[in-house]
Amino acid sequence: MPGSNTTVADRHPHRNAGPLDPHRPAERLPGLSAVNHSTSPSPEVDNDLRSVTPMTIERLPLQANGHLISRKAEVDVLRFDGREPYVSGAAYRCAVCDRRPVFRVTDSAVHVQEPCPYPDGITTKITIDVPSGKLLVTDDLRPAFNWDDNAIADYNSTLGQAQAVEAMAAVGCAYGPVGNSCPGLYRTCPDSYIIASPCYDDDDKPSLPESACLANICTDLWAYSIVDLEHWKAKGGDPAKLGWIDVVDVHPRDVPVHPPLRGTRLRPRRSRDRDLRSR
Repeated sequence: MPGSNTTVADRHPHRNAGPLDPHRPAERLPGLSAVNHSTSPSPEVDNDLRSVTPMTIERLPLQANGHLISRKAEVDVLRFDGREPYVSGAAYRCAVCDRRPVFRVTDSAVHVQEPCPYPDGITTKITIDVPSGKLLVTDDLRPAFNWDDNAIADYNSTLGQAQAVEAMAAVGCAYGPVGNSCPGLYRTCPDSYIIASPCYDDDDKPSLPESACLANICTDLWAYSIVDLEHWKAKGGDPAKLGWIDVVDVHPRDVPVHPPLRGTRLRPRRSRDRDLRSR
């Protein structure tokens, strides 16, 4: 069949995941997590704990077992007579795998009992068909292309973002979160492309030449969406309704598109459901 395929490899380093959900607002702030369970403490629990005496607070090293639940190497342990100790300063869920940590407190450290299944982050690699040879490049292609928020992990997490990438690829769209950096689609060789925001040296010279930029991506959504132009039209897409698009001709063969350059923050905007077309 004439046309081409586009392969997208997207790196989701666990340090880049953050509380930025395009489908719904959410926060995961450090607080108290019980040792034998991980539920967010209610104000009633906090008040109950404060009323119990005596109480001691000890700072101990955190052995996170691969989870990203704190940016600090130590957490506070609150001890109450007759109660299990509580850990303060750790998030309620891992920013990578979206699991709630279960702590074991010893005299020397606080340990997360179950390891994170993705201690090195997540790499996604997807392929989309481009039979028309024309790539539509923009940020937001809803409602033609979207995913079911209930079918993925919390989008605040690295796992949730990776699952969103896979879900969009399944319907023919190369999607990925980026920072608020106005990235572009750059040609790196005749049949290879990269999504990146160039760095600038002390002489204001970009790391990627402007002549290599084939498309600019508005980051109202803090994401990129790339799809075959005719496939998008067949799903009801109307170019007149998009405020910012570029169409790129690609060679009718496999065309790899690489993930953002190192240093690009892979964080989509929280308020994805607000009106993004008022430009």
